[in-house]
Amino acid sequence: MQSRQIKVILQTPHYISDLKARILEALAYALTNEAISKNLDISIKTVESNITSLSKRWLKKQDSTDLKATYNLRQRLLLTALVQNHISYNFDAYSDPVNLDEELYLLLLLVMAGLSNNYLASLFALSTKAIEARLSQLYDYFNVDTKVYNPRVALFLIALSRNNVSITVLEKIYKETTLESLDIYKNDLALLQSNLQSQYKFIG
Repeated sequence: MQSRQIKVILQTPHYISDLKARILEALAYALTNEAISKNLDISIKTVESNITSLSKRWLKKQDSTDLKATYNLRQRLLLTALVQNHISYNFDAYSDPVNLDEELYLLLLLVMAGLSNNYLASLFALSTKAIEARLSQLYDYFNVDTKVYNPRVALFLIALSRNNVSITVLEKIYKETTLESLDIYKNDLALLQSNLQSQYKFIG
């Protein structure tokens, strides 16, 4: 992934401070906390606290315990900002989707939705190490540079730019992976997958 292939367009609300907007923009470019800290000349702790603050505001949950247990906050924050039109992307897009089997494609969608490794492990009835191994497979398939970028966000951007997943599909997945929706599924992967298949016809 190269920065010249993507431009982030910010449309943040007036109540978002300039610092939070700059951090959100950096997140959208898949920068790591360390890189954001260096680029903005702020501490990593400040980066982390602002990500948490934005997550609690936009994900509408006062207690962050459920958020952190369910979501990778960085990923979910980014998707929320995209769905709510606080950010948009201008890609050098090309249609060259990576060929994935059904299970890996479902995992890709749920990773892009921002579900945490621990939550995914419960959902797929696997260990967190098994989830990490499958994520590594996805990183390899999509040529994610895990040393330079935040791997989850880089995967998110590359999958979008290669047309593996569309914004429309992400918006639908977003609705099915709110805390309220997930509470209905109760870690029932088959029910979630069946619902996605029957409603949206983009799996299987």
